[in-house]
Amino acid sequence: MKKSIMKKWITALKSGKYKQTRGTLKGKRGYCCLGVLCDIHDDTKWTQDVCGFNGYGNGLEEGGLTNTVKKWAGVNTTNGDVDGMIIRNGDSLSLVHLNDKRHWGFKKIAKFIEKNYKKI
Repeated sequence: MKKSIMKKWITALKSGKYKQTRGTLKGKRGYCCLGVLCDIHDDTKWTQDVCGFNGYGNGLEEGGLTNTVKKWAGVNTTNGDVDGMIIRNGDSLSLVHLNDKRHWGFKKIAKFIEKNYKKI
């Protein structure tokens, strides 16, 4: 991940501007940590489909990053997988997992990103 984007992202995560949610990039209750990254990329790209799920960019990305955001941020995967870190089931550890399954708060996720951004 690009260091300059990482700095903007962790600043946004720590700012208190964003409320946290799980299971979607952006919902009525707030944002996933990846949704915050999308929002700082371009907050005018949010879409809403008939089911009420919020997408970003092309409207198809409900839980992961679009190729545009991945390229801009220099992130390797749509879920924010962390190279070399594996969870119990053998999958790569991801930022989605930390946000949705482990229920880490944004400040804890921000510290993790700052420490591991070169692997994301």
